[in-house]
Amino acid sequence: LFKMLSNHFLSLPLFYTNMDFLKYKEKIGNQMRGAGYRVIRALSKIMEEYTENNLFLSKLASKIQNSSYRKLEKELHSTQFSYIKNVLDQHIFYREYVQFPRYIRAFRFRIEKAFSDTSVYIDRMKRIDPYIRICRTYRNSLITDFESISFEKKEKIIELLIMVEELFISLFAQHIKTMYPVSEKRIEKLLNTIKEIET
Repeated sequence: LFKMLSNHFLSLPLFYTNMDFLKYKEKIGNQMRGAGYRVIRALSKIMEEYTENNLFLSKLASKIQNSSYRKLEKELHSTQFSYIKNVLDQHIFYREYVQFPRYIRAFRFRIEKAFSDTSVYIDRMKRIDPYIRICRTYRNSLITDFESISFEKKEKIIELLIMVEELFISLFAQHIKTMYPVSEKRIEKLLNTIKEIET
């Protein structure tokens, strides 16, 4: 199913129709139980939210004929695509994955803020950008060196990846609510903990 979606969303031309996907998803979903069923259910929701966000972004951007907003639209499309690519390449971890429908839904409010109050959007993104870069580095290390990293450190890195997404929710989509209290201070504390853990 992940391979089918990867071909559909990450390749051109599109190899599968939406009907193909829905039929295949239903077939697999009927065979799944427990965690497997939750994976399929979350994947379906992720793709629904992703589609809604793309439509919403295109609709907002079409109303504004301005080069700076066009650049913003391109950046937002690229950012959201990177989320989906990580999902379809299976570069996220189960604890993150089950929360991804929330994260993709929250992204819609980042889009809204980018167009309704651009200066606030830029200021908030400047606050979180350093953590995005750190998370990218740590995610890559988990993917490439998974076996050599201690269990304790893996767990803390995954906790960091989740906490940064929860910070996005706190900054842009408060009504979705975070899973727990989150702040830049808490992230810095967790980063220090990760650095102190030996490989």
